[in-house]
Amino acid sequence: MASSLPLRVRAGFGFGSIATGSFSTVPGLLLLFYMTEILAIPASVAGTIVFVPKLWDAITDPVMGALSDRTTSSSGRRLPWMRAGAVLLPLAFVAMFTPPWFTPTWWVFVAYVLAASAYTLYSIPYISLPAELTDDPHETTVLLGWRTAFMTLGILGGGAVGPAVVKAFGGGPDGYLAMGGFMAALLFTSMAGCVWALRDAPQRTRPAEGSSEAEPDPDFFADIASILHNKPFLILLCSYFGKLLGVGTVLATVPYLARYVLQGDEGTVTTLFVSLIGPAVLTMPLWVMAAKRIGTKAGYLASLGVFGVGSALLGLAPAGPAFFALVGVMGVGYAGSQLFPFSMLPDVQRAELRRTGVAREGVMTGVWMAADKGGVALGAFVVRAVGDGRQVGFTKSNRATAFARADDALYSPLVVALAFASAAALRLG
Repeated sequence: MASSLPLRVRAGFGFGSIATGSFSTVPGLLLLFYMTEILAIPASVAGTIVFVPKLWDAITDPVMGALSDRTTSSSGRRLPWMRAGAVLLPLAFVAMFTPPWFTPTWWVFVAYVLAASAYTLYSIPYISLPAELTDDPHETTVLLGWRTAFMTLGILGGGAVGPAVVKAFGGGPDGYLAMGGFMAALLFTSMAGCVWALRDAPQRTRPAEGSSEAEPDPDFFADIASILHNKPFLILLCSYFGKLLGVGTVLATVPYLARYVLQGDEGTVTTLFVSLIGPAVLTMPLWVMAAKRIGTKAGYLASLGVFGVGSALLGLAPAGPAFFALVGVMGVGYAGSQLFPFSMLPDVQRAELRRTGVAREGVMTGVWMAADKGGVALGAFVVRAVGDGRQVGFTKSNRATAFARADDALYSPLVVALAFASAAALRLG
């Protein structure tokens, strides 16, 4: 494979992550708030609705990875599944915000499970691609830099533009319906654009059965057993999961910080996300350059430190410019903490191929993405359980303030510190 990929492949691959960033943000940020404040679903039930589909993902993500590993088609192993996800996910997303009055709880739950399943069709093959597109470690980091930059724009779409659309259409059910339509269009444009841009990109195809290059074809459980013996992959996965717990705890409190700490509304949520994503996008090239100079592991440790310190200080900062400045510091750390784990993932995938002779990029990505989705959702679920709903502060501003500040000052830095310790033990190569 060429060591330097064409600009269209780099940008096209990155463009596809607008969908992954926006879909991963909205359920944790807006769906909980929509259910508790608009549909009047009890907070404990709403938290369960957001979390339970992640248990489903824990099954479907690795299975989807194994299926894509074994797919044979003229367009490669990954693109056919990505096309299907690009069609189905926008439809299911709109359904999440169009519940009938007589059964809103079950409707949102089923629609979210369907959306999560459609997202799996796209995201698992998509994240599996870097190990196939290039064998050069630095080119992988550059490619993932494009992905992370576009992903932060997707997070901005879900976390900043989404609430702005809700507000522009008057809030309430109509505002969330408009937001659902906007996000569905954004998801389709990102996913379909990525599939088009990668239509003739270099990919590893599955050798035909019976050929001299045919790989061994172990069953799904043999794949999982092999991955469980890949120590570098497990250490990297544990560190990334810990970081996502920290992100999930922060994400879950953003609407309440905006309303009760900053005395704002949906527009304040937008401002918070611009404060986070702007520095993340601007500093992404610096993290890519840092990776070439100090390595991906050192860069990852540095970014975790920046994110954790920013979160701890945020829990103590008064409302005002300093508060938003610290959100920007967290954005700088967040950019690197997303870039580097995904840059190291193809390294451990290639190591698995060298060790066993079997290409397991898909199933390894499936396990990885199950942890990715579950980490953020578990962080939100734990926050909801600790401060269960209406008793802690969905309606009581004094308790909500203490609840949100404790999360930023204590819970998030703690789990990020655990992620740092795991990453420090990682050995690649």
